[in-house]
Amino acid sequence: MSGRLLAHEVAHVLQYERVGAARFLLRYLQEYFAGLWRAGKIDAESRMGAYLDISFEREARTAEREFMSWLDAR
Repeated sequence: MSGRLLAHEVAHVLQYERVGAARFLLRYLQEYFAGLWRAGKIDAESRMGAYLDISFEREARTAEREFMSWLDAR
């Protein structure tokens, strides 16, 4: 498993612990479906856009970048 993926998934574990299982799942799905609704379609591009716009995913990608920067600086 790459460090990037590990950092991403650890971020999700921390999010899950922070907000609780039910809230995490509910908010994740709400944000995903809201993104699809805003797009007005469910093609592959819209699904990917909705996924990338989920706040938990944005936070996890930030954790990835910060971890990789930390690794590079070592």
